[in-house]
Amino acid sequence: MRAFVTGATGFVGSNIARVFGERHGAQLCTPVHRVRPSGPFADAPAVDLTEAEAVRAAVLDFAPDVIVHGGSPTGGSTASSTAAARRRSAGATWRWRRPARGASTHL
Repeated sequence: MRAFVTGATGFVGSNIARVFGERHGAQLCTPVHRVRPSGPFADAPAVDLTEAEAVRAAVLDFAPDVIVHGGSPTGGSTASSTAAARRRSAGATWRWRRPARGASTHL
């Protein structure tokens, strides 16, 4: 199984990635937005979750069986309001829909 997990440097996403890897033996792609982490995610590809073409290219390149989107595209800063944060998060989730469908991937 190939699992594409966004948000894997956060608490929830890192646990999801760990379960996929350890319990299910999945090959993981754990893209990061800007911060290049150390440890198990040091080789993670940089993908701007706010850019539809970058998302599409990353999905098609990795060809996952499943996408777990737990990333939050803040653009490097915190949202000025809850409504703005929701719009950004919903927009990012919407951007995963077409690449997932095009790659016959579960989202």
